[in-house]
Amino acid sequence: MESPTEKNIDYIDLYDYWKVIVKRKTLIISIFLIAVISTAIISQLMPKVYKGTYIVKVPTKDSSLKELPMKEEVKGFNIDEVFGIIGKLDRESLKNILPKTGHLAAAIKVVAMAGSTDKIQLLIDACRADDVPLIASEFAEYLNNSYLIKNYVEQEKKMLTERSEELSVVIQNSAEMVKTYERLFKNGSLTAFGINPVEVNKSMSDLKHDKIMIDRALRDLKGAVIVGQPYVAAAAMSPKKLMALAAVCSLFFGILLAFIMEHKMNLKGRIS
Repeated sequence: MESPTEKNIDYIDLYDYWKVIVKRKTLIISIFLIAVISTAIISQLMPKVYKGTYIVKVPTKDSSLKELPMKEEVKGFNIDEVFGIIGKLDRESLKNILPKTGHLAAAIKVVAMAGSTDKIQLLIDACRADDVPLIASEFAEYLNNSYLIKNYVEQEKKMLTERSEELSVVIQNSAEMVKTYERLFKNGSLTAFGINPVEVNKSMSDLKHDKIMIDRALRDLKGAVIVGQPYVAAAAMSPKKLMALAAVCSLFFGILLAFIMEHKMNLKGRIS
């Protein structure tokens, strides 16, 4: 339990602190007003920065068309090779990567997505929100014009087209064969021994399904594409938040400076 004397000492200390604040109130208020007014002016002059986040899917080995009934193995490439295409995104390289929109970007960063082997994250800073999708679109165009991805798309297109044509021929020949069997059955020229109509129909159905898958893959064949819903938002802190932060910091700094000045004055008084 504290004694009355201890309580009185605490009270006197707090009161002394308050006297210092009152004594230096002009300094504290001046620092406060200068900080708040300066922040208000700077926040109005400072341009807003808009941040855009895009997910770009690239045709790597793990995302290639493995499920399709292809004769040859579908070839892709590693995500590291994609970063090799991009290289270092400094101001000078942006002129080559983004000749149309590079000057609109304040900063661009590309990072690999955690847990994904075929997606990268494109982070864009721009002074106008409308410029962000333009920058993202030209970036995807740059990737697709690179030799690595362009060559991949051309090879895939050729491979899928050849496979689709082969299946078309097989389906047509099979359909004609089935008609021939049916005609021979009706004429009694061929027995049904060794031929299961159900299996024949199932094989035809499987071939048609494979053809549909190939044609769909051919239609949807692309290189680097932006997937998902892009996210664009203002990254700059609002003027109200900046002013509130400036007010708190300036008050703290003003009070701290007041105590330092008071402490130095007391030391000079003791020395003299």
